[in-house]
Amino acid sequence: MKGLLSTPNRMELPWTTPSRVTVVAADATKLKMTAVRRGSVGVQAAALLLTAYLLTMDMVLMLRLQTMEGTEPDPVRPSNAFNSSSVTVETATHPSIHWRELLIPDTAIKGLFMDPMNQHIFMPLAKLTEVGLDLHTRFLWLSPDRISVSHVLVAAVGMRFLACRSSLGARQVGVLLFAVRFYLDALDGEVARAVYKMKLSDPGIGSHGHLVDGVCDLAGVVCQLLGTLVLLRAHKECAGLAAAATLTMEWAVLIAASSLGWNSAISRFHDILEPPATPDPVARLLVMRSVWLWVVAWLWRVLNPHALTAMLLGAVFVDRQWEFASWAWKRVAVLLLVLVLLTEVELRIASITLSIR
Repeated sequence: MKGLLSTPNRMELPWTTPSRVTVVAADATKLKMTAVRRGSVGVQAAALLLTAYLLTMDMVLMLRLQTMEGTEPDPVRPSNAFNSSSVTVETATHPSIHWRELLIPDTAIKGLFMDPMNQHIFMPLAKLTEVGLDLHTRFLWLSPDRISVSHVLVAAVGMRFLACRSSLGARQVGVLLFAVRFYLDALDGEVARAVYKMKLSDPGIGSHGHLVDGVCDLAGVVCQLLGTLVLLRAHKECAGLAAAATLTMEWAVLIAASSLGWNSAISRFHDILEPPATPDPVARLLVMRSVWLWVVAWLWRVLNPHALTAMLLGAVFVDRQWEFASWAWKRVAVLLLVLVLLTEVELRIASITLSIR
């Protein structure tokens, strides 16, 4: 009787047994780990290729410095037709420019001190956009100031993605949006130079456009730091909001100090080596070909505010923001201090060389 009233054993399907479920879960975990590993290898390969390209272009820039003679001629050739078969870009108001010429790094002082990502990637893309679309004549409503404001809006959207604590993919989208911001920042400069018939060697310090561009750059950096603050706060090694805020403020101070030193170095070297200054051509060549000038310029290329913000974004892209930010800020601070001292020494040497000649 007891056997008749007892509950029969539940029939278990073969695919619902505990052992089978465990195997399926293990396979899913293995596939996920394989995908993550392949993605990591892809990111590392892309980073290596990008680094190799930037270093190669920096070597090209250094060789241009060593072989320059007097005032560098403008590589642009006059012409009036569009020729897509030879991969040249030109409009009614622009001379023809072969796409390879867009990659030639500028030897103006500002170009020497510009970070490699901007000079070798974003500026050529911006120049190609301006020359190819003839923005300053065909799209008169698209002024440099409006382009500057637009990259602040892009930074605000990127901040929202950057602060997404639950998804690495969303944070990587945020990093890409900030890359778009860098491109738009380069584009407003190209359009401004086309509108006002200026070159990279014309600093434009104190002008309305320079002020608007500086304010928009500051707003973009603030957006990035706010997104980074939220992200650091969520890290497992962070002791709390105070620790995240302290680390973020330390980087804000570094970026501000780098900006002041970098802009000062560009302005002071420009004042003694470029118009309206008229140094002796031979003495100018001696200074421009100096190894120490290249050392100082290259260090500013990797420690200027644009490079520092790009480093932080790179750390976010590979999900190492806390590790990089906490490890690097003291080292960057020491390097900046040394670089400021080296800059003063090189400025003194350059002034003496120009005065002797």
